[in-house]
Amino acid sequence: MAATGPGLSGPSKDGRVFPEPPKYAPRTSAAYRLANRTWISRFFPQLRVLFFKNVLVSIRNLRASVLRLLAPLFFMFLLWLINLAVRQDIPYIDYATDNPSPVATVIGSIPACSSNPFALESCLDFIYTPVGDPLVEALVAEMRANNPGRPIPESAVLGLEDVNATNVWLLEHPGATLTAVHFLPPAGGGPPDYLLQANTSYLSWRNVQLDPSMFALLPLQVSVERELARASLEASGLDMGAAGLGWSQAVNQMAHPQTNSLNIVGQGIGPFVFAANMFNFVLLLASLVTEKELGLRQALSTAGMLDAAFWTSWVAMEAVSAVLFSLLIIAFGAAFQFAFFLENGFAVLFLLFFLFQLAMMGVAMTLSALLRRASSAVLLGFVVFIVGWVCQAVVAFGFPYEPEYVSKVPALNVIFALLPWCMLAKGSVDLGLASTSSGLQGIQWSSRNAYCLDATAGDYVPPPQDRDYYVNGDCVWPLGQILWILALQFAGYTILAVYLDNVLPDRHGVRRSPFYFFAPGY
Repeated sequence: MAATGPGLSGPSKDGRVFPEPPKYAPRTSAAYRLANRTWISRFFPQLRVLFFKNVLVSIRNLRASVLRLLAPLFFMFLLWLINLAVRQDIPYIDYATDNPSPVATVIGSIPACSSNPFALESCLDFIYTPVGDPLVEALVAEMRANNPGRPIPESAVLGLEDVNATNVWLLEHPGATLTAVHFLPPAGGGPPDYLLQANTSYLSWRNVQLDPSMFALLPLQVSVERELARASLEASGLDMGAAGLGWSQAVNQMAHPQTNSLNIVGQGIGPFVFAANMFNFVLLLASLVTEKELGLRQALSTAGMLDAAFWTSWVAMEAVSAVLFSLLIIAFGAAFQFAFFLENGFAVLFLLFFLFQLAMMGVAMTLSALLRRASSAVLLGFVVFIVGWVCQAVVAFGFPYEPEYVSKVPALNVIFALLPWCMLAKGSVDLGLASTSSGLQGIQWSSRNAYCLDATAGDYVPPPQDRDYYVNGDCVWPLGQILWILALQFAGYTILAVYLDNVLPDRHGVRRSPFYFFAPGY
């Protein structure tokens, strides 16, 4: 007879009766506990395993990992070489460095053209016009005879008819002289007016520099004015010592701060940090696309992997990498004795580089959702590098983050604010200027917002005189704002990456609804 009743199965061939297997596993079984774990209890073990997987991949790809760590050293060394080369240009620095108390320089006599290291063998001390005018010839003769320390021979000067004749002669004899004086005798008599003509191009070759203005133009001007003053005294009929008239003049620069053109580290640190970061960017982009292309992510998802655990494992891995990268950049920069790293606060420097790394990680995740093949990652990384380098070059020269531009191109402000490399360039330029200013130097954490002032704004309030922090009166978008923007870029691009990964079709054409996050099951 066949056994009947709940929990019993039919008889076997030998007549034995077996209990019916239960439909559901008992609540005390391991299978039941595994299938009904909470989200939190699944998330953290998966995160730990996935993070360990990423670490193992980095260890096995040891060459690329070492390259990521050495990239900051290489680019800081390259920046040090560029900065060293530029700072060897001593006269250039004299005009560009901070100089609150310039020293006056006495203007000397008209030099012999042969003392010009860039002159031709047959050269002239100066040219004058018009030739043959008695008053002009007398003035030129006195200029030659009374030149302090060295009378000028007649063969070292040349008289021509007018300005046009001078221009023609200069075109036919390039480099033969640096200066010319054109006298303009008045029709009614009296002292003549004059015009000076000079080649003011700055000359430099193999650490030999020549400023034509100081070398030849100003001495010629002083000589002309001296002889005109003597001629006026003699023409007045008064015995006022015209023959022994002393005439000495000096010139000095206007007091000025450092110009942005000498902010080599501040202008260069952004592009160099960006270039060093591109190793991390391309490796992350290629790794994400490779896992998707080979079906590893789909296999893990089928096995129960949470999307949150997958993305968080990459965020955690790249955050650790960003910490190491930022610390190495600061350490190597300080080792090369860059004022950029020595004068500015550690917290400001670290957060700028760290948040930039995180923002670039978000960009890489977003772009990975758009790629199907890992081979495209290198090409896309190169495109991002070129675009970023061009944008940083634009920002380094002040556009659009200067008062004269920021209100004229609001659309560009929004576009540039979406690009992490633009925020890095703006912050780096500000830190570079602060580290090389006179007086108070550097931007500390406490002054990350207060230093940035727009002196042209209608609501501008001058900073207190007894302040203890650096101030830039030609500034918009302070570092405090830049750090917030980078943090928002990281969050925004990461969320966008997760969204695109779900709504775009995978390798099998499967995708979720654009509004999947509103579904009760999600």
